[in-house]
Amino acid sequence: MELRRLRYFVAVAEELHFGRAAERLEMAQPPLSRQIAQLERDLGVKLFDRSRAQIRLTAAGDVLLERSRQILDQIDSAFREVNRIGQGSAGRLRVAFVGSASHGVLPTIIKSYRSHYPDVDLALSAMNNADLERALVQREIDIAVARPRLRGEDFRTVELSIASHWYSPCPTIAA
Repeated sequence: MELRRLRYFVAVAEELHFGRAAERLEMAQPPLSRQIAQLERDLGVKLFDRSRAQIRLTAAGDVLLERSRQILDQIDSAFREVNRIGQGSAGRLRVAFVGSASHGVLPTIIKSYRSHYPDVDLALSAMNNADLERALVQREIDIAVARPRLRGEDFRTVELSIASHWYSPCPTIAA
């Protein structure tokens, strides 16, 4: 069964009129009617009682409407969630740091990050540089805050600072 046909079915079931449903879907009525007829053939049931005066859902149509709404809501929700994760505004970010980084710029950055991205689960842990490097390579963490800088070829490093406050030696982020 095609997802598109479920969307078509829901529009017809909510409008109880093929013409209005076609307008809502921004399509012509004949292809919509063909899609609904194909859905009924695929399922082996009538979804609508059709007469010249009106259209009504059958018992099977009532069930499919309820389930279709749930399915479409779940799919839409999944797409929104995946999009938010892809944009970095949701999901989980695993950050590990050397203990000395917690006395400099890192707490301010973490506080700011949490206020800007409240839907991101921020997992923090302290490690030494050797463990940071191993955890990055094994993808156990997403970001490492290290002193001194990690030298792995696969890492991209950035020096951390806030405004005009520089810390010596500056911690670096590797990802």
